[in-house]
Amino acid sequence: MVMEFKKSLPTQLPKLRFLDRFMANHKGYIAGGCFKCLFQGEKIKDIDIFFENEADAKEADTYFQKSDDFEKSWSNDRVSAHKCKKTGIIIEVIFGFTGYFENVVSSFDFTITKAGYRKNEAGEYEFLAHEKFFEHLMNKKLVIDDQILFPLSTFNRSFRYKGYGYGLCGESKEKIVQSLQGAVLTGQNDFYFGHD
Repeated sequence: MVMEFKKSLPTQLPKLRFLDRFMANHKGYIAGGCFKCLFQGEKIKDIDIFFENEADAKEADTYFQKSDDFEKSWSNDRVSAHKCKKTGIIIEVIFGFTGYFENVVSSFDFTITKAGYRKNEAGEYEFLAHEKFFEHLMNKKLVIDDQILFPLSTFNRSFRYKGYGYGLCGESKEKIVQSLQGAVLTGQNDFYFGHD
C-alpha cells in the first residue's frame, strides 16, 4: 500500500540543505534512516540513495567512482558504497531495490524511516515523510503502520534502534510477533542492504 506523504520544502526545513551536495549529478533520491540523525542533531553515518531503475543506479555509481570528492568504500551485488572525503559520510548507491519514490519509501518498516528527499518534476527539492514522522521521531517511538516485508530484519533492527533510545509501541510488537510466526526465515532477503 502506498501511503500519503506530508510534503515540506527546504525553506521550511533548512537542515535539509545539508543533503543537497549528495543529490547532485544523479537521478536518485535519498530515503530512510539518515533523516532520524539529521533532525535529531546526530552525526549521519550513511545516506541511502535509491533509484527508479537499475540503469540510473549504475550511472550514479559511475559518477561517485569518478568523482574526486568520494572514494570507494565497499560493494556487493545490491549496493555500492562511497565515502565522502569532506564529511566522512558513506553514500550507499542501492541497486537491489529500485522503484518510484512513493512505492519504495512506503515499503520501509518504521514510520521514522518513511521519509525521503527528492527533486520534483519542476527540478525543486522537496522532503516527503509519513504524516507521523516527526511525532514518532520526537517521542522516540518505533511504529509499524503497514505490512512487514522482512520480519526478521525488522525484528533485528528494532533491537538496534533500542540502542539509540527508541522503543516499539505495543501494537508494533504484536505485528512483529505475528509476522514471525510461521515465516520461512532461512535465506530471506533483507530490504536493508548496507552496514546500517
